[in-house]
Amino acid sequence: MSNHSESEPATTAPVPYATPVSFDHLAGYESSYAATATDAYFWELFRRGDIIATARVSFRAQTPGGNTVDTLVGAIPPFEIARHVGMRGTDSSVLVRSVPGDPDPYWATFDLYTENISGVVGAGSLARCREITAALDKARSTPVIENTVAFQVFTENEQWGNWRKFNKCGWESISSNYPVGTRDGLDRLTKLRHEDLNDASGRIILFHGRPGTGKTWAIRALLTEWSEWAEGVIVADAEALFGNPGYMLTVLGDTRKKSLRVVILEDADDVVRRHDARGPGVARLLNMTDGMMSAGQNTLVLLTTNAPPDALDQALTRPGRCIAAIGFEPFSAAEATERMGGTVRAGGPLTLAEIYERMGVVTMIETETTAPSGGQYL
Repeated sequence: MSNHSESEPATTAPVPYATPVSFDHLAGYESSYAATATDAYFWELFRRGDIIATARVSFRAQTPGGNTVDTLVGAIPPFEIARHVGMRGTDSSVLVRSVPGDPDPYWATFDLYTENISGVVGAGSLARCREITAALDKARSTPVIENTVAFQVFTENEQWGNWRKFNKCGWESISSNYPVGTRDGLDRLTKLRHEDLNDASGRIILFHGRPGTGKTWAIRALLTEWSEWAEGVIVADAEALFGNPGYMLTVLGDTRKKSLRVVILEDADDVVRRHDARGPGVARLLNMTDGMMSAGQNTLVLLTTNAPPDALDQALTRPGRCIAAIGFEPFSAAEATERMGGTVRAGGPLTLAEIYERMGVVTMIETETTAPSGGQYL
């Protein structure tokens, strides 16, 4: 999944290599700031005027054994390595430049991570930068393991996002894990397609219900069913997201991307609950999804909560703002008995987690505890 940002050239391009390239005054960076050393070299070139236009790029790339300089070979015009700095594990950072004699020279710095690559391309014209980022976009079609779905996890301190993946989980394979009302709502939601979603339909999806009713598995099924045209983004720190406008814009993503971005906030009780006075979290969420900030965005926000329906802020669930508000209810006694194959009678409503426990699908190691004997407490 790629992301670009660009800077326009301000003057006529000089000829790279006209003067010797020296980074001696930045040598200490490699030992002290390995993760940003090549960036420092790159922006030194920009400061000197060796490059005057830049384009930033980030994309997912899955290469057996992790991404290395070899991942770039053939993806961009021929290059030579100017600097290569090791980082954590197999990750590395590299500064490359076009081979001498290239009629349209360029420089680029890339951070090579296990499952994604990010960097900046610099050249004498924005057209050349775009040519190289387009080549990277074309080359990033490395086959993804067919039985997995990739998603990103963002934190305020990791705004490039860490790529994760889970095994595909089609809706039909788990639909029997939900009682009729919940199942009907999820069935309609998973069958929606990109063309069905627009500003008029809203940008909020709300999953609410007791713990153990299958909300997380429903998210997996939704991302699986939408995987051809949507990508999931998990935000691990919702409080920081709503308190940092720059972080919020990063999570919202590039407006030029064609794929839908589903921003997921799990256990967002503090955000969705109705309070005497509306908190800043709800206000900023509404700006993200229904204000001018949402204009041109290809983004939905999916929130999960254990709060009961009457505790939800009604501003989030009104038509035109909320695509779906699905309640995750326990199975009735009759439904639970049927779900367990009729071999175990429920005796009352049960959540999915409780059904699995009754069926022996999940177990918990427990030890017996005894009351402490009387005596002096020290």
